[in-house]
Amino acid sequence: MFDFLNTPPSPRLALHNTKMVHTTVRPGAKVALPDGAVLSPAQDGWTDGEWTLSLIAPAVPIPDGKRSTGTTVEMVKGVPQTVHTLVDITIEDRREAMSCTRLQGRLALGRVEIDRLDAFIDSLPNSWALREVVDNSVNWRRTSHDMQMLGFALGYDDAKMDETFSRAMGIEI
Repeated sequence: MFDFLNTPPSPRLALHNTKMVHTTVRPGAKVALPDGAVLSPAQDGWTDGEWTLSLIAPAVPIPDGKRSTGTTVEMVKGVPQTVHTLVDITIEDRREAMSCTRLQGRLALGRVEIDRLDAFIDSLPNSWALREVVDNSVNWRRTSHDMQMLGFALGYDDAKMDETFSRAMGIEI
C-alpha cells in the first residue's frame, strides 16, 4: 500500500532567469517557455542561454516565534528556492494550540486548586455539563468556553491560564 504521509514530496523544477522565476514544473512534464514554445520533458539543467530549469532548493527552517502562511518560489542568491511568507506567532495562536489531557491539567492545578474547582462546580445550580467536562473530557483546550469559565472561577487571568496550560502540557505521563 502507498504511504502518502511518509512519502517525501516529489522534486520540482523552476524555469528561471537570473532575476526571476517564471514558473514551476515537475521533472518530465511539459513546460511552456515565456516565448510560447513548449519544452518536454522538463529536466534539471536544461538551458537555452536565457532561461534555465533548476531544482528548487528547500526553504530555510522557520524561526522560533514565526509561522508560515504560505510559500513561494523566488530567486535567492541566484538559486530558485522555496520561501516562506512569515508572520509573528501571536498570543492568540499560542493559546489556540494549547491543549492538555485531563490528567495533565489536574496534575498541573494540584489538589488545592482542584478542590476549589470542584466546590465552584458543585455550587452551580445546573452544573451537570460542566462537571462532565472537568471529569470526563479527554482533552482540555485553552480556548474552550468551559476552560475560560473554570479559569474565571479560580480567579486566573490570561497570563495565569497560559502558565497553567504550559505547565500541564509539559507534564509527561
